[in-house]
Amino acid sequence: MKKAFIIIAAISLMLCFCVSVSAAETNYRIEEGKMSLQLPDSWVVYTRDMPKEDANIAAYYTNHTEMIAYMEKYKVYMEALPNEKMMIGIKIWPAEELSNQFRELLGTEDKIEREKKLTDMMDNAPAGDVQLVGLYESNPGGSSNWLYLENTIATEHYVVDQYIAVVGDKAVFVYGVPTEDYMLSTDNKAILEQVLGKIVYDKSVMTSSSPAPKQETTPQSPSQQDSFANQNNQTTARTGLDMRTILLIGLAVVVVSVVAIVGMKLLRKKKSL
Repeated sequence: MKKAFIIIAAISLMLCFCVSVSAAETNYRIEEGKMSLQLPDSWVVYTRDMPKEDANIAAYYTNHTEMIAYMEKYKVYMEALPNEKMMIGIKIWPAEELSNQFRELLGTEDKIEREKKLTDMMDNAPAGDVQLVGLYESNPGGSSNWLYLENTIATEHYVVDQYIAVVGDKAVFVYGVPTEDYMLSTDNKAILEQVLGKIVYDKSVMTSSSPAPKQETTPQSPSQQDSFANQNNQTTARTGLDMRTILLIGLAVVVVSVVAIVGMKLLRKKKSL
């Protein structure tokens, strides 16, 4: 009888543990980008479909209507606050607003050809506040690996880390903004990259669009894939942009910078309360 009680208690403990783990994250769906991702429940997350009565809205906006107007104006679909020192945002544009050469770059299957294009892009890119970093794979060896163009945007008060991908007929921008320091810390940059690794695009766009080309990689264990440190083990190449692409990315920089500045003001508004 005592043995049976111990077994039942052990099973109950396991069930409780499973429930607590499953409740640790919430799944978010962004239909416009045909994407889903899971984020910790401890994060403050703003989306277009969040309930009007959500208490977090009042901390940053006058009301739900103002929040939606802001998101629609700047094409923002999500803003997440993992901690007090950073904000992560997701914007989505029509892919036609990016040049054909840019889309072809992200869709190039051959690694050597892709690196050549990226080298040309980097060599021809003008110096300035926008720095092209290279190509970034969100989840090498994983089931949902996507190719992003990584770049940084330097403003007077902070540096924005941004990743751009072409997904079906959409251009997806995922960016991180420091809210206290000039640049994201190593840990917060790792959090941003972990979010990229958590984004799962629908199979319909995975087959019709341009995910990262498959490469021969050593399979990683689940613990390795979830590790912030392993999110940094990315394959980076160099390439170049034509002038039209540079101008389009410049336009993207302006929009993202405005979003970042607005976000900073909102964060400071909360701190002043």
